[in-house]
Amino acid sequence: MPDKKISVICTCFNLEDYLDECIDSIKQQIFQPFEIILVHDGCKEKAKAYEGVTTIFCDKNQGVAKARDLGFKVSTGDYIIFFDGDDVMPLNYLQELNKVEADVVYPNCVVWAGWGNSGMKNVWHEVPNKIIMKNMLKMNLILMSSMFKRDWYGRVGGFDPDLIMFEDYSFWLKLLKQGAIFKKSCAFIYYRQRTKSRNRQFEERKQEIYNRITKPYFDELVYDKNDKVEKGLK
Repeated sequence: MPDKKISVICTCFNLEDYLDECIDSIKQQIFQPFEIILVHDGCKEKAKAYEGVTTIFCDKNQGVAKARDLGFKVSTGDYIIFFDGDDVMPLNYLQELNKVEADVVYPNCVVWAGWGNSGMKNVWHEVPNKIIMKNMLKMNLILMSSMFKRDWYGRVGGFDPDLIMFEDYSFWLKLLKQGAIFKKSCAFIYYRQRTKSRNRQFEERKQEIYNRITKPYFDELVYDKNDKVEKGLK
């Protein structure tokens, strides 16, 4: 089985305090990425470039969906990983993803508040071994830092730039709908939790956006008239 050409696309908006650690963790992988692309999406602080990293500087913040799209357009790898600028890869992250053959290869994660005493607990999050539409409609189980085959991005039209959050959730649901095969790896990432993260900023709109994303899939469900068992979810 040949090694995969993996493009890691890292996006950053005002995450400079964490970016050195993030980029270092990508560059120090046991299995080296084919390329690393960094998109500074209108950062307020002085944006930084790194040796060996293709860097895109945006004068204005465009939002994470458009920032990822910019990175994707200059990437050339057969497999894509989108990575947030405040997260960290263990040394064997890409090595473990490289071992698995699927359209989407996903990890577990440590919901992580850093190495020191931040006041938040680090918690292990175990992702289910099987991803199907039924359990994905309950909640997003797949991290954005999962690896997927390049051609799937174009098949579903990338990310929805109109979504202020959960754009990754919408992306994975589209892939499932189109028949993509999801497989779990032994990999995990350090998924940083922050008090000012995007999800926390839009806490009051979570349910509204969740309903908007999932409604088309629920509308397609077929129910058995006798026992009300869902027939449309596989």
